[in-house]
Amino acid sequence: MVSSVPDDDFNLAWQGSQELQDSEDAPLFVDDIGDWHDAEGRLASDMQVAALRIGHLDMLMGLSPGQWNDCVAMHVVSRLSRLLDHPTSTTEIALWREMYVSATDEKARSLAWSGWAANRIAWRKPGGATLDPSHPETLVAFLDRHSPEAGEGNRCLGRFGRSSRGVLDHVREWSTLMEHASILSPIARAGFALHGWRSCGLAGRHPAGLFEALVVTSCLPSANGRLCEGLSFLPLSPGAVVDGSVHRRLEAFVHDVGQAALNLRRHIENAIAWRERAMQLVTPKRARLADAIQVFLDHDPVSAALVMKCSGLSRVNALRHLRRLEEAGLIRTPGHPTHERLYTITHSAQF
Repeated sequence: MVSSVPDDDFNLAWQGSQELQDSEDAPLFVDDIGDWHDAEGRLASDMQVAALRIGHLDMLMGLSPGQWNDCVAMHVVSRLSRLLDHPTSTTEIALWREMYVSATDEKARSLAWSGWAANRIAWRKPGGATLDPSHPETLVAFLDRHSPEAGEGNRCLGRFGRSSRGVLDHVREWSTLMEHASILSPIARAGFALHGWRSCGLAGRHPAGLFEALVVTSCLPSANGRLCEGLSFLPLSPGAVVDGSVHRRLEAFVHDVGQAALNLRRHIENAIAWRERAMQLVTPKRARLADAIQVFLDHDPVSAALVMKCSGLSRVNALRHLRRLEEAGLIRTPGHPTHERLYTITHSAQF
């Protein structure tokens, strides 16, 4: 195992070309908000389906035995990472966030972006960056581009082609656009926000810029602070972005939201079914096995150290319970080189 290379030893920046910078200086092209309102009306039935699927996902996340934001965030980000130079799996994201993994220069860029995105979508840090379209400064803090010494191992965010002043100017333009989107429903408003982000030159032409745009859109709150009571993000995938008329763009966005919510719901249902199978191994003499099972519902993948930390088990007992789950075919090791062995759930149906 080669230890993780310090950030200073290589450049994690997404280097924007002069062509990209010139494109961001181009005159702002903005859709008529009335066109979005009209498209919203024509797509009312599709939006209702998407809203129902989001509601079902929200309800399932609230009722299920697990803290799902962290796990779900990694699944969302793993799908969005198709836009990066090197797509990342949920296991790789988890390893990177815990700094258990080393990576090449190119792979590290994608992992740094994925770790940043997972932290944002899951709201992992208490009191961390919040996102308020009416306050551009919160957007700059959310992006974490403002300083080459930015935290969370994402120094790449501080050198994305422009200084903090340039980013703030573009974010202010986008914030002004969003003032006109209050007439739209939360889903349509998110679609408008995504394409407005692109129009303001914030996404640019590099895939990392589009990845960032989708993360921002996913984390946008509704008027009351959240899309749903328990759901702090909007499920999205790269399919949310198409070019064309306003109607075509909103139609693709709404369809993607609904499909992403359905996929996440199926993933959680698989995890619930896994828990039912795993709990059959629990006996009066193995009562603490239930604690180890719960850790997998809150954090997947996990290590023995994480099981110890979350359950209070000793290392010997944690390893014993993990071995029982592995022998029963309920968990497996993903095979990535780590300082400590990692385990992940084995579903009967893969996500």
